[in-house]
Amino acid sequence: MSLSDLISFTSLALAIGTAFFAYLNRKREIPYNVASTAYDRYYDMNRIELENPHLTHMFVTFDRYEQIKAIVQKAAGRIDEGKLSCYLLQERAVADLILSFYEQMLGQWEATHDKEHEFIDGMIDYFEGRLLRNPRLVWWWMAESGGLETSYEDTTRKRWRENVLEPSKPMTGWQDADGPFKAAA
Repeated sequence: MSLSDLISFTSLALAIGTAFFAYLNRKREIPYNVASTAYDRYYDMNRIELENPHLTHMFVTFDRYEQIKAIVQKAAGRIDEGKLSCYLLQERAVADLILSFYEQMLGQWEATHDKEHEFIDGMIDYFEGRLLRNPRLVWWWMAESGGLETSYEDTTRKRWRENVLEPSKPMTGWQDADGPFKAAA
């Protein structure tokens, strides 16, 4: 074996070793952009809630919904028909935003591996097990009420039925058709 062969072989071995260790390290680390993008979405939702406190009930979990709904009702009081319509459109847009984020996470979950997969899986568990069971979000989702369900992919709809809807049905108040807003008499 000549010196040039030995150098070539050593270079190849180093390249393979570097690639292998980079792969192992990638498996242990969640890429910054995955976590950053996910938290940017949460920050967007927080910003919407801060700028529109009348929509706070849309961002709470099932167990806090009635309490927050009552606070929003008290703050909003009786509102005229025009403002009621505006609030309902905003509420629908927020429901669509949350549901779109959920669908995006499902797509990312399918396309990722290793720690990314685990990270996104935790986010999906939070959405399916807590946030998406918000009675007002359930109402906006259902095809026979708010109707947003018809805007989403079949895989999202199937997963919603299995992991959000079926476990929610036995709960009292699992759907809220009225929300917190009351029109002025």
